[in-house]
Amino acid sequence: MNALRINTQERSGKTFDIKHPSIEVEVIQTKSKRGLSLQRFIHVNYRGNRIGRIDMNKVDLWNTHPYSARYYERNGDERGEHAGSFDTLYAAKTGVFKKWKENAKPEKQKYDPAMLPSGDNSDFYPTPSALAGKMMAMVDWKVVRSVLEPSAGKGDLLECMGSATYKRQRYSRNLEDIDCIEMDQNLRYILTGKGYRVVHDDFLTYHTQKRYDLIVMNPPFSDGDRHLEKALEIQQDGGQIVCLLNAETLRNPHTVRRKHLFDRLTKLGARIQFIKGAFLRAERRSDVEVAIVSVHIPMREFDSSIFERMKKATEQTVQADSKHELVGGNFIEQMITNYGVEVSATLEFMSEYNGLVPYILTGSQSYAHALLSIKIGDQSYDTIDNEGVNRYMRAVRGKYWDNLFHLPQLTSKFTSDLMKEYQSSIGKMEDYEFSEFNIRQIIGKLDGSLRTGIDKAIMDVFEKMTAAHSWWPETKNNIHYYSGWATNKAHKIGKKVIIPIHGSHSDSWQGEKLAEYTIYGVLGDIEKSLDYLDQGVTAESDMHVVLKTANAAGQTRNIAFKYFNATFFKKGTCHISFHDQRMVDLLNIYAARGRNWLPPNYGKARYEQMTPEEREVVDSFQGKEQYERIMENADYYLVAHNQQLLLGVGQM
Repeated sequence: MNALRINTQERSGKTFDIKHPSIEVEVIQTKSKRGLSLQRFIHVNYRGNRIGRIDMNKVDLWNTHPYSARYYERNGDERGEHAGSFDTLYAAKTGVFKKWKENAKPEKQKYDPAMLPSGDNSDFYPTPSALAGKMMAMVDWKVVRSVLEPSAGKGDLLECMGSATYKRQRYSRNLEDIDCIEMDQNLRYILTGKGYRVVHDDFLTYHTQKRYDLIVMNPPFSDGDRHLEKALEIQQDGGQIVCLLNAETLRNPHTVRRKHLFDRLTKLGARIQFIKGAFLRAERRSDVEVAIVSVHIPMREFDSSIFERMKKATEQTVQADSKHELVGGNFIEQMITNYGVEVSATLEFMSEYNGLVPYILTGSQSYAHALLSIKIGDQSYDTIDNEGVNRYMRAVRGKYWDNLFHLPQLTSKFTSDLMKEYQSSIGKMEDYEFSEFNIRQIIGKLDGSLRTGIDKAIMDVFEKMTAAHSWWPETKNNIHYYSGWATNKAHKIGKKVIIPIHGSHSDSWQGEKLAEYTIYGVLGDIEKSLDYLDQGVTAESDMHVVLKTANAAGQTRNIAFKYFNATFFKKGTCHISFHDQRMVDLLNIYAARGRNWLPPNYGKARYEQMTPEEREVVDSFQGKEQYERIMENADYYLVAHNQQLLLGVGQM
């Protein structure tokens, strides 16, 4: 069988387009006993390599696309992988190219040794792939966005780096910011031909303000110490270095430079791995022992000279000033001081920026704007005017008012309703200076609202535990009636009560049995109300922690909170058992006095000094013996309805 091949290719102008794939149509004429036959093959080429082929299909009801395509993962792979079906030849070519770029594993290019280094090549040792792989394994790719290869050669390390980032795609961030440096002109041609960016020739004379996350290098063995020192200088503000050295550079630091380098590496906690025989089967062979040096320099923490200067000036002013006691004492004073320092430093920074703007404008004469802008909130400014300053002031005030409203001295006393009310007011405070005067004003308002709010909260707790659900069979035994002062509706609670908490059991896929948020929304308000009555006698206990601990243990019964044990049932009830009769008495007395169910002389006169009518109410409520015990601790049990709530308010 004789065959005749005819090849035609697409052309772009007078030369082949090396940036885009081309079509090659190959027609093979064969002669056999049956006569002549023609076969047509459509190849897709890119930069001199066949990267895929396109087949023509018979179009019918079952196949509506006239072209199907395959791409080759490797040169010489004539089988290929399916790239898709297409309506046009151009679409098929583009589809092959796209799939090939995403998945191809091109072979390393081979170069004529005569084209490698043009000058002295005694220090040119291309990095073997196995050794390059060990170097790549020492890199923390999660933080790498920019790379410098300062002794790039013909790109062996860079090609291995591309493979390493491909295998770690979940860490890769489209690693395209790669700079190369290479002394030899021929090697620079090779690098640019591969598409790498060559930014300089001699690394030791390279000066830049650019920051690199990674410097990976195989410098000349005879001068490796100087090259590593240069890399350390560039990375002094933070970054990674992975460097290949002649082992003798570190094993035998006989010069002052090498000793200094070794000391620096030790202080930086460098990892050093010595490897023998790494170049025995390399492209250029040697029995030299090498060392891989890996250094991870932490990012430098920058200090603000403006901030420090303002802080020092403020400290001197504060020492000369006398301050009155506020909520939280020194902590609030420190917040006011920090606010003043932060604002003063930022405003001076803005002034410095405005002064710099004329020198950093773009070169456009028709429309010039600053190369660097300041963003305040969601607004960017080339020059910060009054509107920008005021926008910043509102933001920084809001931050400090928000911090104030989250002080434990305040939030620990807030019920859920009060918390919602004052959280909604933070936005309004952005227009008020964060000053001692305004803090006193807001704390005074908070205290007034808290007094009213906590009184209502305590009464709500009492109502929830008694009359609110007395119609429900489960909770009808909560309420205990007694003969009140001029009323027959007086009632109280006992040590055990049942309240509804619907949705207390969780349906979480995480296996939690209790719905912590729902439970805290009910029991949290009860606990804060009892905190007010208890006046700090009972040891602290964090309800959030208790609930999480119970959930972790799968516990739903007899969970010990600060004032009571609680058991939760799926039907939506919570059984509460108080630890101490003292808390029951505090709640009953507060509610009874607030609703005038007790005689006016309750807590003021001894039992014997009361009228018969008054003694009758006391007997029905708690009895003589219990009343006398209350009288012995009247300051504790007879909680005032206008009691000061917030720390330091009395000094304002």
